[in-house]
Amino acid sequence: MVTDSHRLRDRMKVVCVQKCGEEKAFQGFLRDQCAGLRITNNKNQRDSAKLVVLEQLLAGTYVRISLKDSYVADMEENEFSVSDHGVYSIINDMN
Repeated sequence: MVTDSHRLRDRMKVVCVQKCGEEKAFQGFLRDQCAGLRITNNKNQRDSAKLVVLEQLLAGTYVRISLKDSYVADMEENEFSVSDHGVYSIINDMN
């Protein structure tokens, strides 16, 4: 089956890790922007509105990164359990 393909899992993991890296870079950018706007927040009301939007985007990156990290961890955990089960099945078949 295509869904059981190790190559497919490896590709999905690579994409997930790459996207997570992109999210982390974007998160750093947003964090820097928020810090800069907080410093100059007293200048005008428009900066305050920008800050609210940027902080919401920043919060979203934390959630997305957490979900992607969790997904990769689950994939790795499932790979180990599938591998262990496969070895166990082979040993049982030999007996």
